[in-house]
Amino acid sequence: MAEMVVVMGVIAIFFSAFAIATRPDAGKSVRLAQSEVAGLFTIARLQARATLGNGRKVGTEDDAARVIIYAGKQSDEDAARYLHQIQVVVPDPDDPNNKWVTKGETVTLPSGVYVVPPGYIPPVAPGVIWPGGGGLSSQFVSMGNAQSSTTTSTASATTPVAMTVDAQTSKPYYFVRMSSRATLGGNGDRLVLSTGLARAAGASGEPVLFTNPQNVRGFFISQYGAVTFLNDVQDFSP
Repeated sequence: MAEMVVVMGVIAIFFSAFAIATRPDAGKSVRLAQSEVAGLFTIARLQARATLGNGRKVGTEDDAARVIIYAGKQSDEDAARYLHQIQVVVPDPDDPNNKWVTKGETVTLPSGVYVVPPGYIPPVAPGVIWPGGGGLSSQFVSMGNAQSSTTTSTASATTPVAMTVDAQTSKPYYFVRMSSRATLGGNGDRLVLSTGLARAAGASGEPVLFTNPQNVRGFFISQYGAVTFLNDVQDFSP
């Protein structure tokens, strides 16, 4: 009997994921998310360029603004924001080397849409086959540069970094880092958006299981800060 309950639970998860991946508005939701995140990159570029010209005290010219993606996954509250909340931050003038403050609105992506984390293959729902090679995953080279104190790395960071934002308790984030010239260094970053199935409250396991590698959109942000829209699965490459 117990085995039957487990099997039925897995089947239910699969069909829930399938429904999300194939529902008519799924593509529209990803397009809306892409539009919202594009606005954040515009804000980040403006804030980065303003950092050294408006009297702010900053720790380094190479880390003037960040587009950050929430990556905490421990509690239900964390899981609700995991890969789903994005915002622009700049160094806190009172402690520019250790703290950050938000500029503009914090964006919560449309229901069922998430940032695909960096790595080879993200966690996926049962029955979903996600292409390997990392082409359909985000790539945060500028974040890796921030951790290694160099602007020449070509490797993407894959582990979230703890940050203190708006005087709140330190939490883990992925991020795209911009210099005061709104440049990234390295070979540029990629941010990928797709559909996913959220973990139920009180449940264990990954907060998000991705459901459809064909329904992806996103951006490539060049080392010079130029943002290119990626609108189709064919636009992505490892």
